[in-house]
Amino acid sequence: MLFLAVFLGFLAENQREHIIEQRRAKQYAKSLLDDLQNDTADIKKAFYFEKLANLMIDSLIDIEHENDISKKGGAIYYYVRMASWQYTIDWNKATINQLINSGNLRYFHDPQLITKISEYNTLSSSIIDLQNTIDASVTRSATYKDLFTNAQYYRLFTRISMDDLYDGKNLEFIDSVKHAPIPIFKNDPALLNQHANALLAARSNRAFLLKVSFPKAIKQAAGIMELLKKEYHLK
Repeated sequence: MLFLAVFLGFLAENQREHIIEQRRAKQYAKSLLDDLQNDTADIKKAFYFEKLANLMIDSLIDIEHENDISKKGGAIYYYVRMASWQYTIDWNKATINQLINSGNLRYFHDPQLITKISEYNTLSSSIIDLQNTIDASVTRSATYKDLFTNAQYYRLFTRISMDDLYDGKNLEFIDSVKHAPIPIFKNDPALLNQHANALLAARSNRAFLLKVSFPKAIKQAAGIMELLKKEYHLK
């Protein structure tokens, strides 16, 4: 009888722990699902900004390599401002960090789900590294920009942001300053070329984000969300 009581107690304890683990797993699943939904929305917004920034770089380089840019000062200031614009993804890593760093991935019993979460975490870190590299290139371009733009005029363009284009705001003001006859502080082809080369380095890395990293991150996030919804009956 004593053995039976101990055995039944053991089964009851195991069942209790199993229920607790299931409850914790569902809590983590719901939190991770929310994080991934927010990540996906932010990645899609970043895709828009990075794509537009590359178009701005193309337009700026075309102008900087023209023979006579004396009448396109406003356009140069505008594209210099917009080509250096950066969008940093606000990754929602609280849940995934807790799962990985504390060993709580064990609450998820699907090996495929665990693998996908680890791969997504690695990819998001690589995107962060790549965006830091882009930031370094943009910072380098700014050192050249300061040599041929005049702060007195450039401050007009600090009122403009990529968000204006995204939200459809200040478009009349943007058009007016873009076509304004603003003088270039120093029309030096070699200097303009150095500025263009720094932006080209940023453009190349942005192109990789657009073509490879962002689509892959969205696909991986979607795969994880699908598994979470199916396994834990989430919406």
